[in-house]
Amino acid sequence: VLKEYIATASQKVRVSHLEKIAEGTEVEGTLVVPKSVDFFDKSTGDPKYEYKVRIVVGEGKKHEVRELVKNAGLDIRALKRVRIGQLSLQDLPIGQFRGLRKKELELPKKNPKLL
Repeated sequence: VLKEYIATASQKVRVSHLEKIAEGTEVEGTLVVPKSVDFFDKSTGDPKYEYKVRIVVGEGKKHEVRELVKNAGLDIRALKRVRIGQLSLQDLPIGQFRGLRKKELELPKKNPKLL
């Protein structure tokens, strides 16, 4: 199951940071490589977009994203999971929950590997 995170660093994210994250790092004795790494989307209007990186992982190992970012030379100020499989969590406030929508309930029936 793919998991998408937004990591906020203490400094501006550069191309060299993204390249280092994309190379992967060892976590719990296993090389983990993210599925994708991108700059945070400037069009969101977030004034701190230059300090953020979007990372998608599949493994789900403990502290995997933190280790990837740390290995790239960035210090994490905040880490937020925004998607699990096809379920988007972006607009959900921290500590809150919501019921699944009808179309989300159908996802496991259509393709169990996606969720």
